[in-house]
Amino acid sequence: MTDARDLSEGFDPGVAESAKTAAADRKAAEDQAFSDKLAKRPPPNPVERAEIKKARKRTKARAPRIKPSLRPVDYTREIGSTICGRLFNGETLSEICRDAAMPDKPTVMRWLAQHPKFLDEYVFTCELLVDDLATEAISIADTDTECRERVRGAKVVTISGREELARCLLRLAIRHWVAERLIPKIVPQS
Repeated sequence: MTDARDLSEGFDPGVAESAKTAAADRKAAEDQAFSDKLAKRPPPNPVERAEIKKARKRTKARAPRIKPSLRPVDYTREIGSTICGRLFNGETLSEICRDAAMPDKPTVMRWLAQHPKFLDEYVFTCELLVDDLATEAISIADTDTECRERVRGAKVVTISGREELARCLLRLAIRHWVAERLIPKIVPQS
């Protein structure tokens, strides 16, 4: 088994320095040969110039324009309150994060983990949304499902109680589904 002293005994700083110099000389020679080759090359003819121009246009068209990000990355109370307010007004977090003036979704998730006050406000907003959904579900369930007349196009159509009942059940099921998704955000599973 070799130890560090055996490996360092054969090390000569002069050899290492000469190897670095030789590598730098090789690189300089390669660069010079490439520039000499470019200098000897005749200029492109009109057909080649047109092809080069087309290729540049294609490359520019395909290359995505990277704009500097103006999204906030540092948490402020105002941004947190804006996010919670927009959530309460019915926007989803994904829709909010698509707005260029808002942070992206991973940033919001990081803020939730790092800022307890923002997490409390976010949880409170989710609780209000669940309460709002429950109130809507109760009002849907309490509405009468009698026959109603509706205007569809130029005709007045009578909708039977069964059709109205099916519609109400669907609306209730959707609210129940959304509330189930919001509750784990309020009560973390441990």
